[in-house]
Amino acid sequence: MIENMDIGIYTWFGFRYPFNEIIKLINNAGFQSVMTWWGDEYKEINGSKEMEPEIIRNNGLILEIMFKNVRH
Repeated sequence: MIENMDIGIYTWFGFRYPFNEIIKLINNAGFQSVMTWWGDEYKEINGSKEMEPEIIRNNGLILEIMFKNVRH
């Protein structure tokens, strides 16, 4: 059963790399899916958060979860 399981990782490593580079590193490491944060905190490095799902898909990964800050 385990051999059929996708393995994922969170996109935040603790280092400030451009988002597309992080996704390439994750893909090259053999992961199949990612979880990520939907925010503007690193917009100067990552660019528009709206492009992140496309970057993930274009690198052959599955976007499992996007976390977002919600204010009540």
